[in-house]
Amino acid sequence: MSEIGDPEHEEAEANMDETNQQSTHRGIGVSSRIHQATIETPGTYRSIASNDGCVYQEDEEEEALRTEERFRDMTSELADYSAMKPEGGDLHDNIIVNLFTNAYAGLSPHTPAGYMHIVDWEQLVHPPEDLVIFEHVKPRLCDAVATVLFESDPEALCAFLDPQKEEVEWRRGNNSTKWRYREIIIRRVQKKVIVGVFSNLGFKYMWRTYVESTIDFSGKWREVFASDMLAETQVTEKGVNWDSFDFVNPVDDVDPQDPQNALGIARNLGFWLLSQEVWDDHDNHMTTEWAADGKRTKVLLMRRLSGQLFED
Repeated sequence: MSEIGDPEHEEAEANMDETNQQSTHRGIGVSSRIHQATIETPGTYRSIASNDGCVYQEDEEEEALRTEERFRDMTSELADYSAMKPEGGDLHDNIIVNLFTNAYAGLSPHTPAGYMHIVDWEQLVHPPEDLVIFEHVKPRLCDAVATVLFESDPEALCAFLDPQKEEVEWRRGNNSTKWRYREIIIRRVQKKVIVGVFSNLGFKYMWRTYVESTIDFSGKWREVFASDMLAETQVTEKGVNWDSFDFVNPVDDVDPQDPQNALGIARNLGFWLLSQEVWDDHDNHMTTEWAADGKRTKVLLMRRLSGQLFED
């Protein structure tokens, strides 16, 4: 796998930049060479004219193999937490920018990485065959949160973005017994955001995934704590004790405050939220509501059954 700053990595990024400029879908760009690697017939040749006027044969199979190698390097980099850049500008950021939309007027698709964007989640989760690189790309959590809130209820997103709202909370419950960790929460209190998946045991929340982020004065997010290990938050008669968070089986060599680790876990969570289409009621077992400064709104869920869309 190529490392940040080495020639192979720079070549991969240069290829991405070039194809991004050529794309007609807001720059949706995966190298055309990657496409060629999947459609060219191995063992064929093409005639190439050199500078001295001579004509020689280039093995297109070799070119396809080089393309496949570059593709493997890109997918390895996308899977590597240490290659992620919390400040922005890593390979995930350079690719997913092509899926930002202007579906919500309050969020520009042109702001840098770390700011909230609406993602074309269908292209990300179900990419066309000629854009298979998207199978390896994951959104930042801020983009996933914006997309989930928008798809669930644009008014929830509006409230989340409103600085006059001190506390905004979106919850999805699941009464189905087939999901062990069946609840999802997106919670903003002033400039602090918690996003997590958990099971509500009544006297405590049992977290499966938990991410804390902060939002600076300009609106940019930064993941400050993330864990995909089991942890508990206590629930008392007064409600959820949000200052309580204890690992069930802590691991010494895992730092939940490491910026790259936090970003990687947050991206995995963000992709999961979109891939599960958590704003929909697929089996008629989900309940969703959001609240802004204590005022609660129940979301009208949509059920997708046998390819049909129904209002619940």
